Amino acid sequence: MPILSIGTVLLALVAAWVVNRLINFSRIHKSLGSFPRTYVWAPPFEIINAILPSYIRFDAPNIWNSLFERYQKHNSTAYFALTPVGNVPTLMLADAGAIKAVGAQPNVFGKPLEIYQVICVWGENLVASENEQWRRHRKVVAPTFGENNNRLVWDECLRICDEWFARMNIDGTDGRCDDLEVTESTMRLALLVIASAAFNQSLPWVDEPLNPKTANGHTMTFGTSLKGLMSEFVLRILLPRWAYYLPIQRLKECESYYKEFEVFMREMIQARRLDIAGGAEIDDLFGILLKSSDAEEGAAALSERELLSNIYVILLAGHETTGHTLASTLLLLALYPEHQNALHEEAVEFLGGPNPSYSNFSSLKWSTACFYETLRLLPAILTIPKRALVDTHLTVHTISPTGEAIPTQVFVPAGTNVRLDAHALHHNPLYWDNSTEFRPSRFIDTETTKWNRDAFAAFSVGQRGCIGKSFAVVEAAVVLSKILLHYEARSISITSSAACLTFYLVMADLHPRCSQGNVRETPDGV
Repeated sequence: MPILSIGTVLLALVAAWVVNRLINFSRIHKSLGSFPRTYVWAPPFEIINAILPSYIRFDAPNIWNSLFERYQKHNSTAYFALTPVGNVPTLMLADAGAIKAVGAQPNVFGKPLEIYQVICVWGENLVASENEQWRRHRKVVAPTFGENNNRLVWDECLRICDEWFARMNIDGTDGRCDDLEVTESTMRLALLVIASAAFNQSLPWVDEPLNPKTANGHTMTFGTSLKGLMSEFVLRILLPRWAYYLPIQRLKECESYYKEFEVFMREMIQARRLDIAGGAEIDDLFGILLKSSDAEEGAAALSERELLSNIYVILLAGHETTGHTLASTLLLLALYPEHQNALHEEAVEFLGGPNPSYSNFSSLKWSTACFYETLRLLPAILTIPKRALVDTHLTVHTISPTGEAIPTQVFVPAGTNVRLDAHALHHNPLYWDNSTEFRPSRFIDTETTKWNRDAFAAFSVGQRGCIGKSFAVVEAAVVLSKILLHYEARSISITSSAACLTFYLVMADLHPRCSQGNVRETPDGV
């Protein structure tokens, strides 16, 4: 009896794998009936797309460029992406009603937790959990985002903006910011806000060196560890743990940021517990989170590693997304300067006096609208991943040649990857006219019209929506108002940068308001 060679065995195995994939592909193809679909070389949003030529990739850059065009080609608000390589289809959704239905049915459409394991640096957290564990985390985390913390965010944003403006004068710009890299400044501002609101740590605008007399065994300041934690988070979540044993300086620095941050956090846990026991008033996120957890009994309380993991995801969301979106908003205001006067007038009325009150926040409609409109055009999260847990149906819409939206049922097999396509939803002409235009007034309700909340997914949807939404909106509204109170955005030098599926524009020039023409005088001290 002849002995098969290794090559023959391998070839047979490959052939069997290919046949199996083709059979699965044919089965999936038939199960979807005649519903619109597109064929791709690799499963959408998988890492393999990074090595494919750009013109056949199904990932973030192509989604940015296509807006709603992919859906228009299918005359539908949804379509399937199929690949012979993957075992399951991907349903792309840009239909407001269907997306709302997905968010409202957590027992039908779950979260693919394997995607979120990269952010479990210290363990399970609110974002990377489901069912009972998610409810356990949410019960503890939810109380942290309340009115008391919002007031702290408001006060700290005003203080930090004043320090920022003063720093511009100290640097010799005389209040002018001709070469200001806005992203660098807004990221710094967001870092200082989160440091104060989350940890009650008032950090200076410029990093200070470590004082050996107060180091207490630390190798860096809290501010340095926090800044490093945020700046190197992409590196941390992408590389395996063994990589940090390599003799590479940047990796050693990254590891030191995370180790120092953990030490600081454990010290804060002890100090906060003493404060809470002594009856001290607690209004920072970490203190409220700890107090909320300690109020639970037994297994319902969070472990120290779970506390660290939850504060970590809060930091990522509160720093990265807000900092970049603030920079993008200023850039868009410079590109569309006609919107700046309305924002300035609003800021004069509600922030122009001494010690503006948090009660004025609800009146900052223009700054909030500018922030929302930027998130519509440039959402921090392009698509929101879900997975069908059972066979089900969704109602989407077919677009007729006359533009009429016709309700259509789509069968969604169990196991289907579902992508809530926020970027395409925000450019769907059924909900947004002239969708590529920056028009903040879309988000200002009137007595006769209200903007479509279901067609806006920048903060995710349903009960898994962003728990820190109010924190971000308060921060954005007061920072934008404070800037436009004193400055106007003008001539722009633009560069673009893309990293880790995040797209942002990084340079803009801000000029202080002065008494020339219709430009206002800059108040004293700014």
